[in-house]
Amino acid sequence: MMTLLIDGGYFVGRFEKHWWNNPRRKNMKYWWEQGKKHLISKKERDNHLHRLFAYDLGYLQMKITELGFVSEIIVCYDGIYGRRPRGAVYPEYKQNRRGGVIATEHKGIDVRERIKKTLHDPDALVLGWKSLYDKNMEADDLIGEYCVNASKEEDIIVMSKDKDLLQLMCLPNVSIHDFTNLITKKMFCEENGIEPEQYLEFKALAGDKSDNIPGIKGIGPKTAAKYLREYGKIEYFPQGILSEEDVQLIQKWKLITQLPFHHC
Repeated sequence: MMTLLIDGGYFVGRFEKHWWNNPRRKNMKYWWEQGKKHLISKKERDNHLHRLFAYDLGYLQMKITELGFVSEIIVCYDGIYGRRPRGAVYPEYKQNRRGGVIATEHKGIDVRERIKKTLHDPDALVLGWKSLYDKNMEADDLIGEYCVNASKEEDIIVMSKDKDLLQLMCLPNVSIHDFTNLITKKMFCEENGIEPEQYLEFKALAGDKSDNIPGIKGIGPKTAAKYLREYGKIEYFPQGILSEEDVQLIQKWKLITQLPFHHC
């Protein structure tokens, strides 16, 4: 049995491009404005939105076909309050993103509502596809929870560009696809200089700007990878590399990064 889990963040990224304010590009924003100005009918507008979104679905289906037989496809969407559970531990989680709202007060945009405006069903984008959504969970937590609880006999491919999901490669039945290529363990090790099992500690040490996690002062990606190659785990680091405060921060950053968060 082969299950494909698609990170719904893919559609968030696509909509950002579709609504990019470029007057020379006939994207969704262009056609929406044409309808708003009554230069085209509502039906024409909706047909254009449907057509453009269908292109994105077509690309996904092409990449899925390359994988061979997939028995089940599930799209996982971010919950509108998905940042808040982590925000209870670290209020500045992702605060560096657009809006600058602290995580405990953040309310995201439900991309499913945008998909509906293209006349597609977000819960069945393609005949036979399914979906997962929890208003209090991020998509990567839904994916992580599924992978952790799945039978080891179920092969799973996670399709996402979110690097946090690379930690799931420590599970023997989970592979990652970045919407372009299937990432092998060899590719992961060559790019990051560590094993997938070390990803949580790597990120805790080096930090991650995308999640607003500062890491440990004075330790960047190269140094973090070097230490983990030499000593294996943070608990085996010689005295003097990390202070007591550093160790406490590392536990906090690991908690924030671990998937699924609700599994901690």
